[in-house]
Amino acid sequence: LLTGYADLKAVIGAVNKGGIMAYVPKPWDPTALSSMVASAYERRILARELDTERALLRGLMESTGDQISFKDLDGRFVRLNSSKAKSLGRAPEACLGHKESEFLAPEQAGLIDEAVRQAIAERRPGERIEERHSPDGATQWFLVNQIPILDEAGSVTNIAAIERDITERKVMEMRLRQADKMQALGTLAGGVAHDFNNLLMAVL
Repeated sequence: LLTGYADLKAVIGAVNKGGIMAYVPKPWDPTALSSMVASAYERRILARELDTERALLRGLMESTGDQISFKDLDGRFVRLNSSKAKSLGRAPEACLGHKESEFLAPEQAGLIDEAVRQAIAERRPGERIEERHSPDGATQWFLVNQIPILDEAGSVTNIAAIERDITERKVMEMRLRQADKMQALGTLAGGVAHDFNNLLMAVL
């Protein structure tokens, strides 16, 4: 804002109404003015880039069926998608600033808190499979990745969690193992029957 008015109230009003980044009264110093314009331009570019990154992150988080969340070092949510919030029976806004353990049974809450502490201590991603029970009593399996977010100094600043429902895959694996067992049992039974038949033929 370039102005000939030095009245503070006028400046405050202009800043509040117009979203002004900088204020310069007369007389204007060309060098300072040029530097201020350049700084305002850089801030605007950075703001646009930040808005773009936020939109991309939001689009990515909401376009997947995976449960995605980010937590601070105390385990409190700083961001999460709708899928994760729905699993907790809350709206995303109602979860921010709260620990996940506040919405879970003590046993499951303890496992999650321990996984977060381990990811922070080891400063590397951790992976595990969790068995859970839905409200209707059905058993579900989730592949849970705890990923520490590091700053330039290598210190952990946040924890990202990605939880994928692998119930269908787990059920298929169980069915496959059962089929393998049945096949092995059939082969064994066939071999026993064959040997028994040989003995029976000798008896006859």
